[in-house]
Amino acid sequence: MCGVCGIAYRDPARRVARSTIEHMTRVISHRGPDDTGLLLDGPIGLGHRRLSIVDLATGHQPMFNEDGTVAIVFNGEIYNHTDFREGLTARGHQFRTRSDTEAILHLYEEEGPGLVARLRGMFAFALWDQSERRLVLARDHTGIKPMYFAHTPNGDLVFGSEIKALFASGLLEPALDPATLPEYLATGHVSGSRTMLLGVQKLPPGHWLVWRDGQIEISSYWALPPAAPSSGGDSPSALTAAADEFWRRFVDAVRSQLMSDVPLGAFLSGGLDSSLLVAAMHELGVAETNTFSVGYAEAGSSELPWARIASRAFGTRHHEVELDEARFFQVMPELTWHRDLPLTFSASIPLYFVSTLAAGTVKVVLTGEGCDELFAGYGRYPRALFNLKWGQRLDSLLPAPVRRGLAGVVGKLGPGYLGSRARRSFLRLPATVEGVYLEAFADVDARGRAALLGPSADGWAYQEPARLLDRELLAASPLEALLRLDQRTYLEELLMKQDTMSMATSIESRVPFLDHLLVEWAARVAPGLKLRGFTGKAVVRAAAAARLPATLLAGPKRGFLVPLAEWLRGPHGRPLVEDIALGPQAEPILDRDAIQVLWNGHRAGLDHTAQLWRVLALRLWQEDTLPRFRTLAARGRAELTA
Repeated sequence: MCGVCGIAYRDPARRVARSTIEHMTRVISHRGPDDTGLLLDGPIGLGHRRLSIVDLATGHQPMFNEDGTVAIVFNGEIYNHTDFREGLTARGHQFRTRSDTEAILHLYEEEGPGLVARLRGMFAFALWDQSERRLVLARDHTGIKPMYFAHTPNGDLVFGSEIKALFASGLLEPALDPATLPEYLATGHVSGSRTMLLGVQKLPPGHWLVWRDGQIEISSYWALPPAAPSSGGDSPSALTAAADEFWRRFVDAVRSQLMSDVPLGAFLSGGLDSSLLVAAMHELGVAETNTFSVGYAEAGSSELPWARIASRAFGTRHHEVELDEARFFQVMPELTWHRDLPLTFSASIPLYFVSTLAAGTVKVVLTGEGCDELFAGYGRYPRALFNLKWGQRLDSLLPAPVRRGLAGVVGKLGPGYLGSRARRSFLRLPATVEGVYLEAFADVDARGRAALLGPSADGWAYQEPARLLDRELLAASPLEALLRLDQRTYLEELLMKQDTMSMATSIESRVPFLDHLLVEWAARVAPGLKLRGFTGKAVVRAAAAARLPATLLAGPKRGFLVPLAEWLRGPHGRPLVEDIALGPQAEPILDRDAIQVLWNGHRAGLDHTAQLWRVLALRLWQEDTLPRFRTLAARGRAELTA
């Protein structure tokens, strides 16, 4: 795991300054404390920070082909790189290292940018082809590793593993994109290629970007296969067969990701996904697996008892850290800086602490991210399907005026549990994915967004998710359409949480559930083998039944839970809300009176945790991280003119 960055100037007479690339690499040094390197080739500059995992002695980057005309800076791991070496050697390529990075170089010489379709792993890289005067950026199939870029109006390109590296270049000025605020408040993230910063984009998963002479072209190299029919294939025998096939494929994915020349371990919550991960490592004969968990003094929120059960079952060497309210809020500003964007998930903070714990023992951890989005593990899936079905039936039975009248009545129900559930159901919301899925599970609903942003807030919260939704698939297989939408939106944000919080502590995290071969197989699994009634991950649970203690199978869903509702009211959370969320805004973006209403209600015993976290995370980013970005940009401009 590493960090990459670079610049490509359109003007061939312009020269990238060494000090500029050094400044860019310095701000992402946490991603690679073991080594640093750069390439300067006139208008092209590449920077690299290395966390040494494979080929510790000879893996320095940038790495070059035999004649020095192709160079690469690489972040990630290619698990099948040895499969290519013999064939490439037979075709005359000379390998000077054992690293996976060099295999990419020689594959590029044979196949050009299309080589990425053959890679199995997680990756984001930049490759400079001097002969073709072509710069290629690429990102892995499922978006495990990040790649941000900005294409300036005059044709210059700046890119990096983290957004802060782009600002360190001095080529662009940090500025919030206000059009992204409705979606951020609703979902906590911004989907598609946009970010919350003007001019800064994400290279989408499964895509490459080619820059030449100031022009860019972005192409997709991977897509999910057609889905299984929405009915059939969910008999008991089919479930058993699918569970066996899932386990075979999952163990193969874990086996491939054990590639390492340094110690590795696993994050263990005691939930289904992380426990299966440890079970697979145990089956593969990993000796004395190190496992890591985080918990709290508040017993109802702590996952430690469940993690201990899983650890004992598989004989792991288990490590624990307990997090309290004071430390949780103390690190929030620094972790927002590492994330570059508001902390969507409060679970980012315990993830950082368990990563810090792991960093004292290992340099690589395997994690259970991705299973829920592949196999329908969230309770929102059956609820959304229920609401879609009955909402469409209600639409067909009731005249539109009556339907609107019913929605109005339900909208006036009280704040209790039943009223809240009814307001987020087909009784009030449109029977569409935007209504009974996205809006129904929004952190801040339409009424709350209007209060915080103003009734004429610019931008519809779900414009980009609606564009990413496969309408044809929705008609044929609603569940699969929801899963694939989440894989293109929510899951990407989860992966960025995983990447930035682990890299903040200089450890590499791997996600076997998102091996793209396993993802392709999961996409073809019949919906009835994923969701049976209101129980998700049926095929995964069937595989787990023969491999995990019954106590873990019967336990609640877990994974870095946080007792946040009470902590926000506590002696460390309350001052942060009142000083930051309710503090003066240098650039007003949220209505202070609306925030005060939320805070008053929460202090009085209502649960406004999700809304307050969304506001607090945004305001802290606005008041702390954005000014730091501006300082970086000013320093970068100074380097440009030095």
